[in-house]
Amino acid sequence: MEISVNAWDNGWHITVGGGYKFTPHFDTTLDYTFNGFGVSRGVLNEAQVPDGDAHVWSITVNPKLRLNPSGKVDPYIVGGVGYYRRQFTLPSRPWWMCSSSIHFFGVFFNTLVPANQVIGEITNSGAGGSLGAGFDMGIGNTGLKFFSEARYHYVDTGRIPTRMVPVTFAASDGEIAN
Repeated sequence: MEISVNAWDNGWHITVGGGYKFTPHFDTTLDYTFNGFGVSRGVLNEAQVPDGDAHVWSITVNPKLRLNPSGKVDPYIVGGVGYYRRQFTLPSRPWWMCSSSIHFFGVFFNTLVPANQVIGEITNSGAGGSLGAGFDMGIGNTGLKFFSEARYHYVDTGRIPTRMVPVTFAASDGEIAN
């Protein structure tokens, strides 16, 4: 089965990382990001399965150029390069299997438990990069910051490249955002 560019639905992402601030205008981070996606109904119908799972994870180095680091609103430009891995999994229809693992008062009982069997998996990895923009904004005198960012990611994952634009909205204390 061939997976088209529009195979994924909107999803979610989480990023963890750390970095170093070289100057007030320039810093960089090393990040691990996990993006989870829904799978479009068209792909599921074509594969004749009830559900599917898609995700992309990456490890990237991300330099950031801050345009107004001492202001209340600090716009920035950010890019990144790194390793990305894309995975798409199709389970079969749920089925039942016998199990003798239920133990009750010293007696083992056979029972039926639900199970899924993976009938297809497509994994591609490759080098990729990102380019985007965002801003940090102080929240009153609390020391907290709100930030928002959008980045275009392109990954060379073979014949069909991976392209995505995660948009982030979050709040943090000033030390994490800086």
